[in-house]
Amino acid sequence: MKRISRKKNRFAVLFVFAMVAFVAVAVLLSPLFEIREIEVVGNSAICSEEVLEHAQLETGQNMLAFSANSVRARVVQLPFVRSVDIVREFPDKIVVTIAERTPVANIRVANSATYLLIDDSGMVLESASTPVSGLPVAIGVDFASFAVGEYLIVEDDMVFRDMLRLYRLFTRYSFFPDSVDMSDPTDITFQAEHLSIFFGSMSDMDRKIQYISAIKEQFAPEARGFIEIRDINERPRFGLIR
Repeated sequence: MKRISRKKNRFAVLFVFAMVAFVAVAVLLSPLFEIREIEVVGNSAICSEEVLEHAQLETGQNMLAFSANSVRARVVQLPFVRSVDIVREFPDKIVVTIAERTPVANIRVANSATYLLIDDSGMVLESASTPVSGLPVAIGVDFASFAVGEYLIVEDDMVFRDMLRLYRLFTRYSFFPDSVDMSDPTDITFQAEHLSIFFGSMSDMDRKIQYISAIKEQFAPEARGFIEIRDINERPRFGLIR
């Protein structure tokens, strides 16, 4: 009797597995769960078509027949993509939400007409023959090579990290110089429209940027002048150049 009972139990278990498999196959093949709409949101620097190409999602696929983690891994390979969220809205819609990286600066490649666009973590977003307008051009950043979609590896990592902090401060105080010369990290200079700014070292960056932003407001847009703020403990010097 016990042997018969064990056989019945095994048969019941196999029957349940078979039914689960049948239901799973039925769901995967059912037209009720076909993707009819895919929406990409949050993107501005990259087009939706490029996102979907990397996502390998298209209408007609089954809502349950793809791995959201695999889609994220493919889309986040795009240089401008910081993170991706995939949401299934049953019965037939997929929403792909993109969080993009924010460009903060152009870096001029030494002895070249190439400019690299980077974000505040040092990721190279793109390379081009002209800098992106509205963002400062960094001069004097030394590196051996670069690859779009990878973090820039520089010769002096500490100086580079300080430079990225400096660019974050530019954003915070809405101060965007045309260029930043990092050739001498102890005596950094900016060019902002027609103003030459002698910034000095990276010490007291936050206070220096606040001072510069306030002083710059006293100059007319077309005025040629200078601001010297190398030592925050001394009174800043500024004036017009005739």
